[in-house]
Amino acid sequence: MALRWMVIFDADDAADRAAVDQAFADCADLLRQIPGVRNFVGGPNINPNVKARRYAVTMEFDDADAMKRYAAHENHAAALAAIQPYNKSAINSLLAI
Repeated sequence: MALRWMVIFDADDAADRAAVDQAFADCADLLRQIPGVRNFVGGPNINPNVKARRYAVTMEFDDADAMKRYAAHENHAAALAAIQPYNKSAINSLLAI
């Protein structure tokens, strides 16, 4: 069974927008390089009705083992480190597809 992982980050309101955008881009580049990650999509929320500065990523894995390898990958740890200074909160969802 394939899995889809979705994460939505709320950026710290006090953080410099350019710095957050760059950190998110770095995070996305690192995650895209992990073997087993497919159909990666990420970017900032551009809905004018939402006040929060949100960024989201979705990606797919073939199965739970592929997701475990992703979670243990050094690029995953580096991506989290890149975004963590700007992350006010995060919502995570794992969907069976």
